[in-house]
Amino acid sequence: MPTPVRLLIEGLELSGELNDSEAGRALAGRLPLAWSADRWGREYYGPLDQPVGNPQGQGKQDMALGELAFHSESGLLCLFFGPTPMSQNEMPRAAFPVLPVGMLDGDWEALAVLPSAVNARLEAL
Repeated sequence: MPTPVRLLIEGLELSGELNDSEAGRALAGRLPLAWSADRWGREYYGPLDQPVGNPQGQGKQDMALGELAFHSESGLLCLFFGPTPMSQNEMPRAAFPVLPVGMLDGDWEALAVLPSAVNARLEAL
């Protein structure tokens, strides 16, 4: 069953859900999580404040706007909100295969003007 969540990031609130994948459940089981992220194009990525294990699943690189993903090998959470340097069009593309863990709704232009390094909190609703 999906887990409703919100991401609080530099004064913005994005709501959505974590999916019912192995990786999504691993994240949901550790909420709330603090997240320190850096920007790469229109992707924020960074480590969480606690480990969530090494969930497995089918990774992908072509992402949707608002998609949350996890890279098991590095323990990085990623939020895609527009094109990245790897993109071939206006859609986000990850640098390496990541595990989709959820979707968020929000104002992507407001995210685009945030600093290149942010602190955020992912919590269950």
